[in-house]
Amino acid sequence: MDVLKVVLEDALCDSCNSGWLGGGIEKSAARLLTPMAVERQPVALGAAAQRHAAFWAVKTVLLLELAFRQMYAGERPVEGYAPSTVELAYMWRYNKPPPRSMVWLGCWDCERNKPVVYEPSSAVMPTADGRPVTGHLATFTLGYLVSRVFSSSEKSPD
Repeated sequence: MDVLKVVLEDALCDSCNSGWLGGGIEKSAARLLTPMAVERQPVALGAAAQRHAAFWAVKTVLLLELAFRQMYAGERPVEGYAPSTVELAYMWRYNKPPPRSMVWLGCWDCERNKPVVYEPSSAVMPTADGRPVTGHLATFTLGYLVSRVFSSSEKSPD
């Protein structure tokens, strides 16, 4: 099978893109997620494995969005959430999703649908202090695995 390699120009440094994000996180996540995504096997994930799977899902959504912005500039009706430098630095330092992120994992019937799907959306959410915050929801599938990632920024929409 041919692998599509996307180079994120001016988005990430080479050592982060191919080392930290590409190698370490992908390899360890693959051990956890391959039985679910490829073999359609149920897997019980302990707390540490859940945290790692969530980190992988957030990282994947953020990189998918950067890649789609580069590959389809101005062509999509809705762009997803582009991570800030602060969020990427937080992920690098702590190896976990940035604050204000939530992740759901589930099963997807990829035999009846496309094996890889990415769909971003956004919505302004009300807050207790009346200052609106933009929420970003992205869903992606990989084989039989579906992930939904929610993030929100602290800044008000323009």
